[in-house]
Amino acid sequence: MGSLFNIVFNFINSRYNKICFLTLSGADVLELFGQIAMRHGEGLSHSLRLTATADGKLVSATVNGKPVDPNAKYRVATLDYLAQGNDHMEAFRKKTDVVSPTGEENNVRHIIEQYFKAADAKGEAVSCTVEGRMKIVEK
Repeated sequence: MGSLFNIVFNFINSRYNKICFLTLSGADVLELFGQIAMRHGEGLSHSLRLTATADGKLVSATVNGKPVDPNAKYRVATLDYLAQGNDHMEAFRKKTDVVSPTGEENNVRHIIEQYFKAADAKGEAVSCTVEGRMKIVEK
């Protein structure tokens, strides 16, 4: 991997966030998805699909193709910075069962870098596509 990659990667990952695991109730997950809709999207897991209006109101949300159950418990992986309720993600403040590893190997920068290095070692290109995890619809 060349120096341009390292410069860009260091720039976009300057906070050295760590991965964090937590539990939210389904009602809190819906609140969180509403906050994400107001921001017109955030990084969403492959298993999530959100639909929101252009003015940022959540219309629907599914996890693994099923509607969110307000009474269920959901295990969430996120950045420790967001888990503290930052960036208007206040629903995360209701978290329980938090596991927040502190080792350098848990820095998101390190995890992503290892992913790229593993792909590079196999001679594979890392690609990205728009998957439609969040749709904006008319009111």
